[in-house]
Formats: sequence, structure tokens, C-alpha cells
Amino acid sequence: MRRLTFRSWRERARDERGAVGVMVALMMVPLLGCAAIAIDVSALRSEQQQLRNGADAAALAIATDCAWNDCGDTAATAGSLVTRNSGQVGATLATPSVAVDLPGKAVSVTARAAQRHWFAPVLGHDSSTVSATSTAAWGGISRATADMPVAISRCHYEKLARGAAITLYPGEAGVCGTGSSAVPALIWLNTGTTACKVSNVAVGATLSRYVPTSRTDMPTACRPSGMSFPLSNMVGKQVHIPVFDQATATSAPTVYGFVAFDVDDVKVNERSFKVTNWWQLILWIIAWWFDRLPEDHGFKAIGSIGTSVVLSDAPVQNPAPDLGARAVFLTER
Repeated sequence: MRRLTFRSWRERARDERGAVGVMVALMMVPLLGCAAIAIDVSALRSEQQQLRNGADAAALAIATDCAWNDCGDTAATAGSLVTRNSGQVGATLATPSVAVDLPGKAVSVTARAAQRHWFAPVLGHDSSTVSATSTAAWGGISRATADMPVAISRCHYEKLARGAAITLYPGEAGVCGTGSSAVPALIWLNTGTTACKVSNVAVGATLSRYVPTSRTDMPTACRPSGMSFPLSNMVGKQVHIPVFDQATATSAPTVYGFVAFDVDDVKVNERSFKVTNWWQLILWIIAWWFDRLPEDHGFKAIGSIGTSVVLSDAPVQNPAPDLGARAVFLTER
């Protein structure tokens, strides 16, 4: 009886052996569909991220060029940066599109690519098109470090010629405006006692003014000591100087914006700290040793107002007037 049962089971198994192949064949379609979703969609997402990186880089690069007042060949810039950032196997890049809005100070770059699929062709879908758009903008910087702790009144700034040689003299008792609206043309800023600079100065913030007791007075951290002068390190560099608004002579100064100042020379009591060769160094030491220069002229910074462009990591830049010191940043626009 047991033998008959055993033989009957083997016969039934032999009869159903072909059904397994049919079931496997039927299941291959959903299995390949799952593979298409898992692998091909992952490849699409990876390519889209690569395109996003390329579009970000291209938008920032073109916006930087535009902030320097020369957008250049935007198509070539975008094509080069998008290509450099496309590393996905099986992707065919299309020419990126660029839209520059000069009045709005913004640029948008759209990158596209056709991504070939690995498994989806079994389902009749050979490739998909993915795209990514990035927008970068430029405008006046809203926050900076005042490496030279002086500030210019807005009305005085509006009288200065861009690019022309100018002298900033914060110890001078000059004013801008008349009557009750007269305000100092330039002011010193409080620095504390450790460093001759003011960090994290922001548009709209109230400035802490240092009021000198004489024409030669300046913040403690900035004063010359022997042959050392902290602000001499600024020669040959570009610094950001706050421009302040002040309604009356007695009201508090608030930051309106920032200018880029190219420092050509700094002087204390008419003694220059611009030393570019050994001969100038020898003359400087002789002048310091004899110390026969006038002692009532205070500090002067000689240079010109120019243009600066910095990259900002802020997702949205706070509104600030464009006075030549500019920031470039990605925006959600």
C-alpha cells in the first residue's frame, strides 16, 4: 500500500514538472519590471543629480562673470561645466539652455540628458530624458568684515568717483550735508582691544562709532607701535567698507551697504607704509628713525573704489544695494 502511494506521488510530480517552467516564465516580466524600477530609476536619479551639479556650477560661473560686468560666452561656459559634471554611464547630454536676466540680475541654466535604460527596454522603454534647472543671482553684499574699521557716509560716497584715486581720512572733522542734517563724512568703528577690524557687519545694523579725541587718535587695536602698524597689512589688498545712513548728527549710523576699496597706500602722519622694495624699506626706516614728519595728520587710506565679487553660501541673499561690492548666490527663483 505504501509503495503504491509513493509511485503515485512521483507520477504526479513528473506530470507537474513543466508547470514550474511556465510559472518562472510568467514571473520574469514582473521581475524585470522590478529590476527596471530599482536600477533604471536609480540611474535616472543619479544622472539628474549630476545635471543639478553641472547646472549649479554653470549658473554660478555665468552669474560671476555678469557680476564683473561681462557675461561672456554664456553657452560655452554652461556647456563646459555641465559636461564636466556629467559622469553617468549611458547618458547623452543635450546642449544646455541659458537665460540671462540683466535687469533682474539673475541667470538660469537648464541641463538635459537622455539616459539609456538597462532593463526597461524589455518593457519597450529604451531611454528617458531628465533635466535640472538652477538659478543664480548677484547683488550687493549684505554682510562683511570691516578689515579696515572705517565707514563712509552715504552722502559722501555719492560724491566719490568710481575708479579715481581718493583719500579716506576718518580723523578729519569733515561733514556731509548742512544744518541739522550734517553728518560726518567718515567715521572710525569700535574694534575692541584685540584686533583692528570689525566682524560680521550687516546691512541694517547699527554701527558702534569710535569718537577720536584728536585728529591722530584711532581705535586702540589699530594704533602704530614702534615700526609696527596693523593697518599696513591692507596695502595692496581690497577691503569692504560699510556705507552708513544717518538722519541727523546725533542719530545712530546704520549700515546702508558696502563698497569695495582697493588700498594703494596707508599713511600715519604722512609716513607711508607702502614698502615694495629694499630701497623703499631703507627710506622708511630712515624716516622712522629721525621721526621728523608732522605729528598731527593722523591716518589716511589712499586708493580707489572698485568692484568685488564673492560667492555666498547663503541660499537666499538678504536685499542690499549694489555699490560695487557684490555677492553671487544660488536662489530658488
